Amino acid sequence: MDFLRKTLQRALALTGAVLLAWGLWPQPARVYAGSPGSGWESAFRAPLAIRRGEQAEARLTLKPAAQGAPAPLQLEARLTINGLAMQPQGTLTLSLASPQTATLTWQLLGDSPGAHQGTLWLYRLQPDGSRQPVATYPLRVEVRSLGGLSGKQARLLGILALGSAALGWALHRPRATSSTDFAGGRRKQR
Repeated sequence: MDFLRKTLQRALALTGAVLLAWGLWPQPARVYAGSPGSGWESAFRAPLAIRRGEQAEARLTLKPAAQGAPAPLQLEARLTINGLAMQPQGTLTLSLASPQTATLTWQLLGDSPGAHQGTLWLYRLQPDGSRQPVATYPLRVEVRSLGGLSGKQARLLGILALGSAALGWALHRPRATSSTDFAGGRRKQR
């Protein structure tokens, strides 16, 4: 019976550690770099994977190039990803007139496991109102699930499994003996 209890405690501890590690491990991301022109540089950071039921951030950062003062620039950005909920939606417009860094951020929510394709479209707005394509960044975001569990569920079950294993160990650990031992029912003399 003792062997079975110890095996169960080890299995709970291992399962808890795996669930907790999967639920906490940082998700990979990719950074795309480019230049929309007029002395500006862009960097687009997008997740490669999201745990089911969790949010991830996609971020477009525009900053002045290293040399000289950038010319004023008006940009439109549109992020589309099939199968993912996203905030904000639609086309975002950004006016860059000073040498400051500007950032656009989208929150992505993955509910259905699998690979989801998308694209970030970046356009330069011309003075006559027309749009000139500047860059497109292809995306592939994989929504992951561990045995159907979301990240939050995996973390919770991992904590419960590790806690149960620790409790079982604490309740059944070998007891410390007192300073007096008994031999054959009689007190040993020291």
